[in-house]
Parts: sequence; C-alpha cells; structure tokens
Amino acid sequence: MNTISRKLTPIEQKKLKASIQEYAINAERNLNWKAILIMLIVGILSGVHIYFYDKSDWSLITKFLVVLMPIGIWVLVENHFKDGKWMRIHYRNLKDIEAKRSMACC
Repeated sequence: MNTISRKLTPIEQKKLKASIQEYAINAERNLNWKAILIMLIVGILSGVHIYFYDKSDWSLITKFLVVLMPIGIWVLVENHFKDGKWMRIHYRNLKDIEAKRSMACC
C-alpha cells in the first residue's frame, strides 16, 4: 500500500514542537505518593478501628474503606504505568515526525 507524505507547514511544526514539549514534561511525572500514603493510612486506621470497635455504628463505613483503599491504590499505580506507556509511544511517534519533517497522509 502506497502512502503519500507531505512536508509540514510552519504552523504544524510549531504545534508539533509544543506537543513534544508537553509530552516530555508529562512523561517525567511521578506517582502521586501523597495520595497513596493517605489511602494507605486511611486503610490501616480503618482496619484498626474495625479490630477494636467492631460493634460501633461506624464499622460498616470502615469496612468499606478497608476494601476500597487497596483498590484505589492499585488504580493509581496502574493508571500511572499505563498512561506512561502510551505517552512514550506517542512521544516517540512525534519525534519521528519531527525528524522526517514530513507526515504521511491518506
């Protein structure tokens, strides 16, 4: 299958550079350790509350928190690595387009 490539216009090159810079900044972002630590502490404190005060009215809420906090931590970590993978792929594709100074169309 034949593809036609064309040169990038100056406006497209400018937008391409801006996108590459944005991907470079976002690719270096770290895990949200503050949120993970807060979720971990809430989960542990909920477990302690259930252990000592199982007969209280707050027991049902703390049981939900004990279940939801590890799930929330898992989602944060999974999204970080999954988004990072796609960002690296898109970043590499944009760098290839920038190096060629042309783009395939049609």
